[in-house]
Amino acid sequence: LINHLEAENGIKKSDVLSPTFNIVYEYDIGYTKILHYDLYRLKNYEDILQLGMFEISSNYIKIVEWPELIDSKPKDRIDIQFQYSKLIDYRTVKINGFGKWKDYKFDAV
Repeated sequence: LINHLEAENGIKKSDVLSPTFNIVYEYDIGYTKILHYDLYRLKNYEDILQLGMFEISSNYIKIVEWPELIDSKPKDRIDIQFQYSKLIDYRTVKINGFGKWKDYKFDAV
């Protein structure tokens, strides 16, 4: 997803690492920045609050892996679910918009 956004904005493809060990990575895609969170190793909601990921900012797109610890999800959000396929290097993607994104028509990625 991040490499697709970089390509769409004429930015050199970066190595997208799993943030599992760092919890968050930041990517610059030109017109905005992406904060990529991986909450897998966190134990409770208080750990998430310490990350500052709920601070209001229109300058960032926030991607969250393992969001199950988040009790109250933002009203305006896009949920993206990836599922592995039996084919190598192939995944199906389910995209749902909420709030202001509810009726938005998403292009194929």
